[in-house]
Formats: sequence, C-alpha cells, structure tokens
Amino acid sequence: IILTTDENYSLKGSKTKIYVNYSNLPNILQKGDTILLDDGLIRLTVLNISNQNINCQIQNTEISSFQEDANGSIWITTIGKGVLQYDPFNERTVVYNSSNAGLSSDITFSTVMDHEGILWVAAAGGGINMLLPQTSNFVLSHEMLPNSANLAGYRKKMCLDGEYLWLATQGTGLYKVNLSDLSYERFSIDDVASGIPTNVVMDVIKDKAGNIYAATDGDGLFVYDPIKNSFKPVRNKNKDQTSLNTDALYCLLMDDTDNLWIGSFNGGVNILK
Repeated sequence: IILTTDENYSLKGSKTKIYVNYSNLPNILQKGDTILLDDGLIRLTVLNISNQNINCQIQNTEISSFQEDANGSIWITTIGKGVLQYDPFNERTVVYNSSNAGLSSDITFSTVMDHEGILWVAAAGGGINMLLPQTSNFVLSHEMLPNSANLAGYRKKMCLDGEYLWLATQGTGLYKVNLSDLSYERFSIDDVASGIPTNVVMDVIKDKAGNIYAATDGDGLFVYDPIKNSFKPVRNKNKDQTSLNTDALYCLLMDDTDNLWIGSFNGGVNILK
C-alpha cells in the first residue's frame, strides 16, 4: 500500500494509495521504519520512498481484499480482524467484527456494494453478511439449515451481476443469488448438468459483455452460458501452447481492455483475450 502526501489525492484516495496530510512525512522516514495507523490497528513497514510516495507493507493484519464504495470509503477485508472501513477524508478507520457488529466470522475475503447501497461481505462459514444502509450491524443473508450447503465455504469471492450476486466458495461450489428475494441457484459437483464438476471455486468475475468466468482449483476455467444456464470449460490441453498452462487456478482480474488475467497455483499467470 502507498501513503502519499500529494494533495491531488486528498479527496480521491484509491484502493492502493492513501493520502496523509503530514507533508514532511517522507522526509523523516527511511526504509525499514514502522508506521502505525489508527492507534496501531494497522502496522506498516516502509519499503521505499519516492518523492511524496511512501511504499509500505502491511505487517500485523493479513489483508484479503480492498473495495472503494461510491462515497470514497475503502472497505478492507482481513483474515482474523473482520472488516475495516477507512474514510480518507476524515482519516478515520471503523472496525466491524463478530464482537461489535454481528459479523458471522472475523475471517473475511471480499466485499461488494450493490445498487441499493447494501454492503455484502463474504466470510468463512455459511451465508453472506449484509450491512444495510444507515446501520452498523451485519445480518446473515440466509438461515443456516441442516443438511444444506448454506452458501458455505472457507475462502469466498463475489461478483455483482445486475440483479444477481455470484458467490464463489472453496467448499460448496458456485452460487447465483437473486438480490430481490435472496433465492439462489447452486452450481457444483452435486449437479452434473450445471457444468461445474467441483466444489472448489476460487474466484468469479464478469466482463464488459456480461460473461461470467469462474476459476477452480484443479478443473480449469468455466464460462457461463445464460441461455443454457450452465458453464462451459476452458482447460489445459497437453502440448497446446494456446490453452491454459494449468487447471489449478487461484484468482481472476479483468483489465480495461477486457483481457482476463488468470492467476494460478503452479503455472504463473495466463491471459485470455
């Protein structure tokens, strides 16, 4: 993460760059120094300094994702500390966790804010956590039922798709949740017709054309066909240098030109154009 004293960022911090109003900060720091934010809640180590930018590494909390909302707040999910909301305008951090805000787990992986202003948080365990506008306590999206998959999993990732929310889980497959009534469809190894032969779905993302891509650990990439309501596989093919070089996939990123960047466990980075 980068701390900057550049006033051009005073009203428009980003997921990776945060404005600080102490203009002399780059001059008094050196590589290896420790910076404490919000009374030590977040501890940073200085990696290098370039003009007004201080490149740092977060030390005391494992960060799993960042998201900027329409108001400019940065939502940070952590492994073990719940969710942090950083307000770059007031330089204030609010902590939401299982003790003070009703989160189902402090092990959190991703956030999405929908068109109604509801913040969705994917945490380890069942269901999805919801923070309604003008409230400070989370509620769980679904009742936890016996003998049900319950949108459960350890690592979870989400993707907003109009009136739907896609949830990838490391444990019970992929879900398509209807935001209007919270009903959902499940795509998993338990339903062969769904086209996804695994319950270990590591990430899900949408491109500009509305296509949905799901990354799995061991079964490759899957592309959603809305007409058939099923997924088609994109897999590694032996001796085909234009195919995925591994089926063990970890994360997805869509760039501004609609190239899909695919991070893997053991094959580096693939790009689908």
